[in-house]
Amino acid sequence: MKNTLLTIALTLVACLALGYLFQKPLGEAVDAWTTRNMFVSAEAADFNPGPVTGSHFPGLQASHQGRR
Repeated sequence: MKNTLLTIALTLVACLALGYLFQKPLGEAVDAWTTRNMFVSAEAADFNPGPVTGSHFPGLQASHQGRR
């Protein structure tokens, strides 16, 4: 029983020591794994984004400091 507990304790201490030694590479690996599907290669723009730039857009009037 004592040998089993000693083996478990030594294994735990060894794992913690290795985790401390390789803290930066392990952190980078966790970040890479977390963001693995975060970005897409192209946006699927299958919607109408609105009027074309420079086109006439009636019904919209803006004023700032009394000027139109």
